[in-house]
Amino acid sequence: MRTCLGQFGDASLGGTQPRWALVCAVFAVAVSAGCGSDAGTASGTNADAGAVDSNNGGDVAVDAVAKDATAGDTSGSDTSGSDAAPTDAADATAKTCTLPEVGSCNGTVLNYCDDTGDQSYDCKDMAVDVAAACTLIDADWGHDCALPVGAECTYETDEGETSWDFCNGAGGACVSGKDSDECENGKGKCAEADIDTCKGDDVVLDCAGSKSWLLDCKSLGGGCSDSEDGAYCDGLPKGAQCDDVYLVCKDPLACVVADGEDVGSCE
Repeated sequence: MRTCLGQFGDASLGGTQPRWALVCAVFAVAVSAGCGSDAGTASGTNADAGAVDSNNGGDVAVDAVAKDATAGDTSGSDTSGSDAAPTDAADATAKTCTLPEVGSCNGTVLNYCDDTGDQSYDCKDMAVDVAAACTLIDADWGHDCALPVGAECTYETDEGETSWDFCNGAGGACVSGKDSDECENGKGKCAEADIDTCKGDDVVLDCAGSKSWLLDCKSLGGGCSDSEDGAYCDGLPKGAQCDDVYLVCKDPLACVVADGEDVGSCE
């Protein structure tokens, strides 16, 4: 089980960061509260809050405290900056966790394990202006915090990168469009193999568990096309933002990018 308190540790889930990093420069992304910091505040940095990891690495924003130590944990007795094996004392401490592998919810409180034992986090601290819930994402991922429909679901990390939060409900997904980055329902389940492919008019930017982060090409005035290099929004009209990677202008328009910029305009 991983939680949004530590789900997005690096770019290893799908390895998508090199491509979709350009998307972050396209939209004026509002910084949401994120999943909360290790201080328990709605900071949007989610730093080292921790969870037991039964999956591979996360994707973009925070350092997870993971049982298999794949997510870059910087806490605990076995993280002194070397690759030395955990001490017997650390192993003994890790075995004190009494929670199930998938964690649990008690109202809005998420209960999970890290390498120091039982932990908890109140999902209502995830955002200051919306009612986040604790919910079962799926049987493989486990329980986690998730935002409601209409909530802003992307946020900026301390490293200046853009990440996304889980969205609650059936087919809940974080959808980035022309004017917003909001939770929507009815987007279906997501798997790692879906990353960088088209799902209707949406580009699948990333998946975590069965949840997805999507780029809404229709809202930008185009449609989704697949290629050997990955899916992208195609046929964007004059004046639309473009990068010739995820955002491609309609023929015969060209993407005009000023020196030093990553994003241009279809002209």
